Amino acid sequence: MKSPAHSYKTLMLVTAAAAFMWYGNGCTQPTPEVPHNLAEYGQMRLTNPNAYPKKTLQLQNLQRVMDTSLNEGQRLDSLKLLIHLGAEGSDAQRRLSVVLRDKQCPYELRKSVLSYLLERNYPGLAEYVVPALAQTDQSPELRDAILQWLMHNPDPQVLSEVVKLWSQEESPLSANEPRFRHIVERITGRQWDDALIAGINSRQKFARGRAIEILTARVPANALKRQLLRVHPETAAMAALQSFAETLDYLPRTRSEFAAATTVFKSRFRMMSDVARLASQWREDYGYEFSIRDFHLLSRLARDPLRNMLRRTHLVLEISRALAARQHVQATGNAGHSDRFYMQVQNLSISDMWNIFLLNEMLSRPRVQMALRIVSDKLRNDPGQSHHGLILYQQGQAEAMLFPSPNEPAVSRAEPISVEMRRAGRDSLCRFYSHFSDKPGTSEAGPNPDELAEAAREAYYGLTVTNVSDKTFCAHYYNPDGQTISLGTFPLTE
Repeated sequence: MKSPAHSYKTLMLVTAAAAFMWYGNGCTQPTPEVPHNLAEYGQMRLTNPNAYPKKTLQLQNLQRVMDTSLNEGQRLDSLKLLIHLGAEGSDAQRRLSVVLRDKQCPYELRKSVLSYLLERNYPGLAEYVVPALAQTDQSPELRDAILQWLMHNPDPQVLSEVVKLWSQEESPLSANEPRFRHIVERITGRQWDDALIAGINSRQKFARGRAIEILTARVPANALKRQLLRVHPETAAMAALQSFAETLDYLPRTRSEFAAATTVFKSRFRMMSDVARLASQWREDYGYEFSIRDFHLLSRLARDPLRNMLRRTHLVLEISRALAARQHVQATGNAGHSDRFYMQVQNLSISDMWNIFLLNEMLSRPRVQMALRIVSDKLRNDPGQSHHGLILYQQGQAEAMLFPSPNEPAVSRAEPISVEMRRAGRDSLCRFYSHFSDKPGTSEAGPNPDELAEAAREAYYGLTVTNVSDKTFCAHYYNPDGQTISLGTFPLTE
């Protein structure tokens, strides 16, 4: 096989020979350089439109697109000119597809070649479509080209990526909705909802959490539960969905909730009947609706023989009495909203009440206050340290468990957490974040906007602690609905 350099030299000899023949025939008009971009081609069309046959221009610019010795801009210029001239032949498209197999191919060139081939409905692009679908900075034009190509070239390889892309649609009423449904049905040969359920139940790799988000946003809850319960479970994910639907009349609505439901099903299946019993009691007494983030609380309360199962009114009285005796620091992350318990008590669920009650007990213990004093002292020596973790219900009370920070830097103002903490947090009371600083003060009191947004996105409860002086810290509880409750200030016990 001839190298690109050899083909390029041959083409230049042919070009030189054509120029010689032109002069030999007595023509004095100079032959221009072979154009390599749209501007040069436009100039040639003005000054000497017959200088080169169209085929010559196509071949040379195709060769330049393939030439790895040229920079990306030069190759893109030639691609644009080639497309303008027309590269409709199967041989030209086949040669362009070689660019996609080059792992070192520059990103913009790869994207442009892929877009062109998609628009021409070139077959066999599934292996290139998958990484293109996974790109977070995907352009709307490329997205449309991919979806249009998939309408005519359904391929099982891309099903999971199609589901991921579909889950990013802002509304089930979006313009792309019919296309997604059609593509999934063409790929699987099933109705789109049955296809997604089959994917969840498949042992093959599949975007199960994204499929749940699509289904729960488009299929009425009762109808979806009936569909799920008709399936013979082949995976833990499907068994978890069926168990929660049947035992607790609950279906997760987000990928985070789905992951949590699968996790607790695998590790805490024997607790489900206890959880269902207590959840049913709360539903009858307080209109409670179960959420997977409450599984930890419900399962531990239901199995704690020494814990007095307080009524909501008693919880309110106990919490109000404890919080009224303390000074409070206003949370800075939700300006304009009160963080006082008595102002929000009517909007707090029974699970919120128990969380606040247990956290108040924990933070009132001298042992916990002493541990936080140690954290505060360490920060004076190493201000870069961070402290965060989970609150678990252990031996009848709330206990904190610290997790190390991941190696990656934070991508937002929210404290980065490790994969291990995220997984363990699926079976916990809440996450906690230390806002302790080597310079104590109130500016970081309470959850910041990123922490509130993360709690809403991942559906968890949270606790922040902030050192407001050398001798005191303040604590704030918050939930996924954005409600923040000040628990007051506590001493840093020595």
